[in-house]
Amino acid sequence: MFQIKAKDGLARVGELNIRGKKITTPTIAVVVNPNKMTVPIKDLKDFDLIITNSYIIKSSKSRKEIEKKGLHKFFRWNKPIYTDSGTFQMYSIGDARITNEETLEFQKKIRSDIITPLDVFTFPDDDYTTAKRKLEETFKRIEAAKEMKEDRLLCQPIQGGKFLDLRKKACSKVYGDIAAIGGIVPLMEKYNFKDLVDIIMTCKMSLPQNIPIHAFGAGNPQIFALLVAMGVDIFDSAAYALYASRGAYMTIEKIIDINELKEMHELPCTCDVCKGRSPSEMTEELIARHNLNVTLDEIRKIRVAIKGGRFFEFLVNRARLHADIYSAYIHLLKEYGKFMEEFVSLKKKKAPHFLGMETKLRPDVKVALRLYKERVGSKVNPSFKEVFPFNMLGGENVFKFSKKEFSDMKRIEKLVDFQFGKGIGKKVLKGAVIEKSRKTGRIRRILKKGGVYATIRPGDGRIVFGDEGMRDIFKLAKDYYVKIDKEAVPFVKKGKSVFCKFVKDVGSFLAGDQVAIVDEKGEYIGNGDALLSPKEIMDFDSGVAVVVRKN
Repeated sequence: MFQIKAKDGLARVGELNIRGKKITTPTIAVVVNPNKMTVPIKDLKDFDLIITNSYIIKSSKSRKEIEKKGLHKFFRWNKPIYTDSGTFQMYSIGDARITNEETLEFQKKIRSDIITPLDVFTFPDDDYTTAKRKLEETFKRIEAAKEMKEDRLLCQPIQGGKFLDLRKKACSKVYGDIAAIGGIVPLMEKYNFKDLVDIIMTCKMSLPQNIPIHAFGAGNPQIFALLVAMGVDIFDSAAYALYASRGAYMTIEKIIDINELKEMHELPCTCDVCKGRSPSEMTEELIARHNLNVTLDEIRKIRVAIKGGRFFEFLVNRARLHADIYSAYIHLLKEYGKFMEEFVSLKKKKAPHFLGMETKLRPDVKVALRLYKERVGSKVNPSFKEVFPFNMLGGENVFKFSKKEFSDMKRIEKLVDFQFGKGIGKKVLKGAVIEKSRKTGRIRRILKKGGVYATIRPGDGRIVFGDEGMRDIFKLAKDYYVKIDKEAVPFVKKGKSVFCKFVKDVGSFLAGDQVAIVDEKGEYIGNGDALLSPKEIMDFDSGVAVVVRKN
């Protein structure tokens, strides 16, 4: 149902299969209200998912037509539709006269693709006893929903208020296909992003990695990058329309009153809505359409940053746009960095950029420094300046480089140690010969056993072993393996990727590391780069676990 296509730490680009229709995450479910369509559905074609409120529909003048046609035909929308239950109305207007069973049956009747039970909204000022009681009632409603969902996806609301142990308990029973963290809108409204981080990270650390996470009510693009850094996959909000209704014009830096822009006689955007228009021409609908453009633009930039392995650089630049978001970003790295380290990759396409002293808090940088200290030495040798993350532009501000460089062979030996374990390099490279590039003079290949034993990858300076080399590595670095089902062995031998559902066991390594692929008896059959961390591989039952190297 859900699989990871690319990742950078906890941030991930995924594919979610919703009743045979696939959408790419992170994404936003655009809120549509049949009573007031600020932006026509036809103008939402660039989005993959919409969300509408079944409680509002139930009391809408369009109810009978929607019941007869179903949501897709009514909205003329052939992509997935997500329905909320009415819980938020209990919070916002205190008026939701509907039972759990009624809302679930109604959502099925109007042919929703993702249905949501009527969870009990927990207010930020609820005491522990009240929050616990509400959570227990929510559990009962989720259990009932599971029995009623049929072939639809089920949204599991995660309540618990400000009490982290209750949030953890809410994630301990996984009945749904999507975990939707609720009760967080009041925190976002008050810019209380530190508490928001605590809640989301508590949930992330308690849920299986294969469950998509939805941040209910998160629609301001300024906070998307921070949420994605914690593993959030889906956002939703009517912010684009609500802001427009009061003349609030979104930019990624700030929300601007359209009247201020009228005084400036110019719009700070060249999207298809704003190009060629002046501020005085911006109607409510045009502002809403512009706000959607800003939203979609930010989501796409996030996905590109993840795919390119540059998400942390993107994140810090976004965090610096708002003092409260920046404080929450630092809080995230300090309080939850250890957990985040488990999911990082040291495989990168390009050198990272130094973006301030908080770079030292990056989970991938901390992992690299720890491994270097354990396996190579206390001070980073200047011979490692081509190796991620020591190749960081401006890295002298982060790393303590020693003065004396390693010899060529010693450098390669220490590089093997850094990647696979202390003392392994000298053993595995005995009798090897170094080959340098004639143009640059840099080490490019290591020859042994009459052929190419290993190469140096240009982007991150890491060593990549051929089949013979990886056989030898596996004899010494026993934790760098993925064990697969016998059914998958013939496919791996043909160079096909290893899928999570065929993995029987894993060792200890990082996402991006080169690993040996072994059969059920532990015999070496091939090697490749792990796309996911060990925990992710074992939690997922779909998607690629290891990209096999063809030798």
